[in-house]
Order: sequence, then C-alpha cells, then structure tokens
Amino acid sequence: MFRWRRLLTLLPALATLAVLLTGNSQAALLDVGPVVPEVVGSSEPNIGHGYPLWYRDTNRVPLQLCLDTANGMCLLEQPNPLAPLSFPDNIGPELFYFLGGSIIDYPQLGALTRAGAAELGMAIEAAYAGAGAAPGDQISFARVRIRIDTPFVGEYLVTTPYGQFTFDVDAATLAATEGRRAINFTSDIGIGETGVFTGALAGQVGPFLYCTNAPIVLPEGSYIGNPGINCPVLGSTFNPPGLPGPANYFRVQGPNGFDVQTDQFAISGKLYTDPIATPITVDKATYSRNSLGLQHSTFATTQAMSNQTNPALPFPENFALTNVPSALTVSGISDLALATNNPEDGKFFGASGVVADPGTLPANITVTNTVDIPPTAQQAPLVDEIVISEAVYNPSTGILRVAAVSGDSVTIPTLQLFFPGENLPAGTLASGQISVQLPLDIGGKNYVIPPPTVIVNSSLGGSESAPVQISMPSPVAPSTGVSLAATVTSPQAVNSPITFVAAGAGGTGSYEYRFWLNSGSGYAIAQDYSTANSWTWTPAVAGAYDILVDVRTEGSAELRDASSAINFFQITATSTPATGVAVVSDVASPQTVNAPITFTATGSGGSGTYEYRFWINSGAGFLIAREYSADNTFVWTPTTAGNYDIMVDVRNAGSTALREAFEKIFFYQIQSAPATAVSVTPDSASPQAPGTPIVFTAAGSGGSGNYEYRFWLNSGSGYTIVQNYSTLPTWTWIPSSVGNYDVLVDVRSVGSTAVRDASNNVFFYQIQ
Repeated sequence: MFRWRRLLTLLPALATLAVLLTGNSQAALLDVGPVVPEVVGSSEPNIGHGYPLWYRDTNRVPLQLCLDTANGMCLLEQPNPLAPLSFPDNIGPELFYFLGGSIIDYPQLGALTRAGAAELGMAIEAAYAGAGAAPGDQISFARVRIRIDTPFVGEYLVTTPYGQFTFDVDAATLAATEGRRAINFTSDIGIGETGVFTGALAGQVGPFLYCTNAPIVLPEGSYIGNPGINCPVLGSTFNPPGLPGPANYFRVQGPNGFDVQTDQFAISGKLYTDPIATPITVDKATYSRNSLGLQHSTFATTQAMSNQTNPALPFPENFALTNVPSALTVSGISDLALATNNPEDGKFFGASGVVADPGTLPANITVTNTVDIPPTAQQAPLVDEIVISEAVYNPSTGILRVAAVSGDSVTIPTLQLFFPGENLPAGTLASGQISVQLPLDIGGKNYVIPPPTVIVNSSLGGSESAPVQISMPSPVAPSTGVSLAATVTSPQAVNSPITFVAAGAGGTGSYEYRFWLNSGSGYAIAQDYSTANSWTWTPAVAGAYDILVDVRTEGSAELRDASSAINFFQITATSTPATGVAVVSDVASPQTVNAPITFTATGSGGSGTYEYRFWINSGAGFLIAREYSADNTFVWTPTTAGNYDIMVDVRNAGSTALREAFEKIFFYQIQSAPATAVSVTPDSASPQAPGTPIVFTAAGSGGSGNYEYRFWLNSGSGYTIVQNYSTLPTWTWIPSSVGNYDVLVDVRSVGSTAVRDASNNVFFYQIQ
C-alpha cells in the first residue's frame, strides 16, 4: 500500500538544492466551481465545509472533495474516525480533490547505507492557513512533492506526469545526508488569501491522472482510483524531450547509470456527476421608451458551447462537450433571441423592435441558455439606457460640462454626475445638462483637475461613462443650457402659425439663437443666429416635424454652446391623416449579403388608401431606398455586411404631406458569408532541426472565396500570434529551440470583422 502520510504531510519540505523545471508542462486545470457555504456544526452528508464544490481539468473532468469515510476511497484525518464527519471539529487539517502518488524502491548502493526509495506526490489540496480546521481559514493549492534517496554526487533528472525536474546533489549534501532524501522538494502553488481558491488553477497538477480501469463505480459515487491499490494510469499530456510520451510514469535518472522507473500509481479522486451550468454574464440590459412604445436590448457573454455531453462515451470523453453552440434568449418584457457574430467567441446581443409599453417594468430580465441540459438562466437588472452626448472640460474657465439623456422619456429619471471612485455625486443634471466649476469638493476630496472619465447614473438604475474631452478656450463665457417651448400643442393644422420660444441659461446672460426645422429629410436652418429668441412658423404641408434651437453667448464664435429640441410636432391636413403604419420582414435578422429580403408595410387610419416610402440607414443616416408609391412592399438585396435600420413613411394616397406616420426596424443585421474551413500544411514534415526554415501554407474554402489568414504558435505555454490577419496564406518559421510545437491558422472572409470563421491545427510539430 502507498505510504501516503509519509509523503503528503501538510508541513512543507525544504528544498536544499538547485531545482530546474524543464519540458512542456503547463497549468492544466480549467476552472473551479462555486464555494459550498460554510456552516459551523454541519455534518455529513450535507457538510458545509466552505471549499469549492469542484475543480475541473482541461478534459472537463470535475472532482469534488473526497469525503467518503466508509469505503476507503478517500484519505481523511478525522480526529475521531468513529464519529461522523463534521465541520470544523471532526474534519481534519487537510482534504483532497485529487491525490496521486508513486514510490520506487531500490537496493542499497553508492553512498546509501540502506535500501533507497524515490517518492512522488501530486495533489489538489484543501487545507487551512493555520494549524487546524477553523471557520473562515480555508485555502487550497496544487502540490508536487519529490523525495529521493540519492546514491551518487551529480545531476538527477526526474520525469513526472506533470513535467521534468533537474536536481544537483553536491558532495557536501550527499555526505551530510548519507543520500537519505538528499532530494527533498515541494512546490505548493495557489496559496493566497483565505477564501480565494483560484490560485490552484495555475499549478502544475493537471489534467487529473486516472487509473486505467476508471471510473470505479460504488454506491457512494464514482472514483478515478482506489488509493489502496496501485494501478497504471492515463491522463498525462506531458511529452518529455527525448523520452517516451505522454509521461504516464515516474522515472529518476542520475549519475553512474542510475535509472529507475515505475508506471504504478495510487490515485484518489471522486467524480462530481451533477450537470454543471454554462456560466452566463449579462454585460448590459437596458431599455428605452417614449410615446411610440418600448425597446429593450441585452449584451451577454457565455461559454461558446453549451454544457451538452455524451454520457454514452467512455471515460473521460463522456465529460467532453458535444460542440452544440450556446443559444441565448431573453425573457421578462418580450421574448428575444440573442445573436452572435461568431459562435466561438461567446458574445451575444439582441434588441427588440418597438413593443407595447407595459407601464410597470419588471425589475429584472432573464437570460437563458436554452440548449444547456438543464437550461441555464441568469437574471440581471433592467435599467434605462443612458447616452452621454457631451463631456467637455474648459481649462481656461475650469468648467466641466456634461450632457446626457435617459432612454426613458415616459418616467423621467433624475440623472446625477459622478467622478470615478466617488460614492457622492458631483451634481444633478437639469434638462439633461450640468456644468460644474473646478476646484470642486466631493466628500472631503478637493478636485482641482478633472477626471479622465465621468459617470452619469440614473435614478432608474442606468449608468454610463464617457471620456472627458478638452475644449479650446472660448473668448466669452459660454451659455450652459437652453429651453424650447411652442405656444400651441401638437398636433396643429396646415397654415396655422406656430411660435417657438427659446430661453438661454448660464454664461453672460446675453444670447444668440438659431432655429432649425427637420421635415423628414434632415435639419435645415429656419432662422440663423440672432438675438431674437422666438421663431414663427406657418407650415404648408402635413407631416411630423422636429424643431431644434441652438444657443450661444452673444458675440461667441462657437457653433453652439447648448441645444434643445421638440420632436414629432405633428401637422395635419384638412382630411384625416394616416395614424400609423406597421412594417415586417419576411425573414428574421440576421441574414447574409446578397440574400433578398422583403419588407411589407401596412398603414392604418386616414382614408384607407396609402402611399409608402422606404428608407435605409447603414450607419451614416437614413437615405431614401424607394420613393412614395402605392406598393406596400420593398425588396432589398444587401451587398455589404453591417447593422441597418429600415424605416417606412405612410401618407394618404394623393397627400402632399412629407409623412403622416412612420415606423422603424432597428439593428437588422447583414453578415458576410463566412469561410467554412481551412487547411494548413508545412512544406517539411516533422521533425526538423533548429534553424531550419519551415513554410506553413493555408487554404481557405467556402464563403466569399477571398480570405484573410492569421497564424499562431504554441511552444507549450499557450498560443501567441506570430502573423496577424492578412491575405498572405503563408508563414515562414525558423525555430531556434527544440521542443514540441503547435501551429494554428485562423481564416475569415476578406473584410470580415469576425474573430475567425474557421481554424485548423498542426499539432506536435517536433524540433529536435
């Protein structure tokens, strides 16, 4: 039976000689599970130990703390083995997620005065920062321990499943120890603050070794080994230079032909077999609403592939994902399917059309990965969208001016300005604007200079930040705001005079005003800058109009100091105008380039006979796609990928109004046809010698036929870009060091912004 206590005592060993880690070993744990809440006085089977529920390796095999006391599959140090396991009084000073050990015995030789042994221990361990079990004192770490009786002076090469170690034993050490544990080395990685358990992920232990007959299924659960029975193992991914690999063995090589090896290990670990949910992060969930209705949008991040596995596969492949891409939906206001640019990046977004305003909004939305088994759901607060349109600091005046608006124009929220790191506001916005004078005291801290960014928080929960811009000095103090009001309310009939009155604020108190009118085709100046604060308009054509006023201090050369607008001021004809229009597409967003899409509009109200006009916004503003006609359908064949808005105007047949009603479809996505595959081949077969030029050639397929390629190289510590995206399909590599390398190539269609459309690898290219 393996001598566990001799090797894996909690007290650290002293490494009294030089050690060098060599080879291509690397951290190989994937992630760590949620922490089991600590419950003082709890006992098995529901013990609240305060450690993570599981650790998972890169084979996606999860191991839980091995706490079974009756079947001998777990190594425990209960103070009272006859009593149930309990926290903290009867749980012991150390527990294990994974434990592996191997011992090689050999006869007396050289400086040894008796038979010798080489001992290897590997563990993912749960322990305590102090001497024993105590609430709030939990830590975890990855351990590798090597103890070797050395018969000779010289260098020893130790090969383990998780890497190679080189030790130099000098004559003084050999004489002082008579070779007994002259090599005595321990590496504990991950010990940090109590309650922080991510450090072990960076250790050398992983993927988990497992006996070749794993899993061992017992009534208490499934195990990767029996610590009382030695076994050959699998699981190592380490390929030692010049030796057989992977290294599912323990070998010690030293001077004078000393060479001992074993493939027998004692293994302990209990599988966690419940489904593990795909993590979901809701990056942003916001809404906007006005008199037309409500629109909501969500950004979310998740694992690219869902948690679906194939339990029928042999161990450990039964824990591998089946590559079913994650699919996210949003519920809470209106159901919404989120889209992604690339299923591999795990980034999702979706925006609803304009839906009916429910009045009382839910506090949260729910994002669900519908293809997880069972589905994974994550709630997030629903808050108003905040847009910061201006954040400008004037060094000559010391004034920081910020303009922002909430997307909720039904329940008008209070907006407050914050500096980063402050809990108290710098001030409250009025009419969407605020100007603060520096120096400024916030909670006892005196701000003489502006922050690089500002934050605007809404009383409805929304928040946004923006960088502070620096303005050129102005010859006169700028005005800080302006209001705009009409002498009559909307709607009004054609040929009725309407007066709009503006009132500036701040600055010197003397202002100039400029009035603009937007009839649907863009703003045009209706009355240029003058000191007159009113403008009278007599509309001749029915439609929906926007009126905007700029203000600046009298004598200023600024284009504007501030502005304000009245949107959707309606002018009606003598006949009853159309009152609404709906527009739908025959296929849902997203679609690919060169795919025809039909938009169908349906007017309502008015005469019942309508004319329709269609617009498209590709990001630079709306342009007419088809002028007014009685045809209520529009077929669009997009040629360029992007996010588009489609708008339709409606008016009664024969009307001369610019529009009587309109509707929009926002964020209709057009995507490039992606490449579907890529091949990559070297001009010289592996292995090759250092200094030899090797040309890797990639060839894409599918998609547009025109491709960009990106090349990566993995020398054992992770992939690094060696040639970024370009149309060049080749990369020449002149390796300088021996080792095993992976070469990866990404492909995407030319002009695509996707992280990748497809990829392929050349694995284990050897440089000898």
